[in-house]
Amino acid sequence: MKKLVAGMLAAVMVFSLAACGSGKEETKAPETKAETKEETKAETKEAETKAETEAKESVADATEAAGGETAGLTFGMSMNAMDEYQTEWYGYFEETCKERGIEVVMTNAEGKVDKQLADVESLIALNPDVILIRAADSAGVVSAFEACAEAGIPTIDSGFGSDYEDTLKMVQSQYALTVLQGELCLEWLENNPDKTLKVGYLWGNQGQSATQERYDGWRDTVEEKAADKLEILAEKVTNWDANNAMAAVEDWVQAFPEMNCIVCMSDELALAAVNVLQAAGISTDECFVVGIDGSPAGQKAIREGTLAGTVYTSKRADVKLTIDYAVEVANGNEHKGETIDPGLDISGMLTPDTIDQELERLDGSN
Repeated sequence: MKKLVAGMLAAVMVFSLAACGSGKEETKAPETKAETKEETKAETKEAETKAETEAKESVADATEAAGGETAGLTFGMSMNAMDEYQTEWYGYFEETCKERGIEVVMTNAEGKVDKQLADVESLIALNPDVILIRAADSAGVVSAFEACAEAGIPTIDSGFGSDYEDTLKMVQSQYALTVLQGELCLEWLENNPDKTLKVGYLWGNQGQSATQERYDGWRDTVEEKAADKLEILAEKVTNWDANNAMAAVEDWVQAFPEMNCIVCMSDELALAAVNVLQAAGISTDECFVVGIDGSPAGQKAIREGTLAGTVYTSKRADVKLTIDYAVEVANGNEHKGETIDPGLDISGMLTPDTIDQELERLDGSN
């Protein structure tokens, strides 16, 4: 409403200036006595039309200079955690919002649903144009969405998925992403037909539909084609903490010397596993590690040959899509009940053989 009032005031000011200018032309002495009142009226109408057009163009130019439909918008962003992937994602989000004249207020729930509920309450008090929530827990975060609705603030379910349905969900299928992890494991089995895949699995956390999908995607893919070749030796919930991942893998190295694969819910966890294996003198031929995120550190490890693969999602493409929809929601088109899934158009598996090709496809660079 403030933007609308400002625009109307700007238009009135420009119209007033234009009217003053046109008034001078109207009082100008006619060049010939043959001019009729109708001709004078026509000239006056033409001048007024010109003034109106110039006024609209001036207002449009002012609006564009101020950021167009994004001018003056404020987004509340409730992050569920700030691991390596989300820190990078939010960095692009903040940068792009700044470029478009959007103010962002961010909170970090540190993986705790109680803290996220309190975070959202603090964002509601600021009355932003829209609140984006990256859920720490699918069920536990529902009351946060409900509180936003009660306060009249539109929301977006961003990235991780929740059990709240009356909002726009910008949620990429984690199942589809980790099918790629499963396919890489199947490729390993094809290249090692005499072996069984003996896996240690590192969870980020449990209790979210997104993390369950990440687990199911790789496991279902392998079991569908090679159930008799899959043995899950151990699983560990790390709460997205690299130190917890390292401690788990250190135990596994001692307890399961036959383990030949570690599948992880993030690159940060995957690189923690790689560090432990290297310290123990275990080569990638003996035990390979698969991640997801395609982080800069993960990409470096791919190029060095210490990480077998990571599922990369173009964060820039994801951020751009998220902000485009957030602007629509903030401007009244809430898309309630809709789900936007960019699919594998913005994602792919990076391996030492595919990294350059996939980065070129997804980001136009490598």
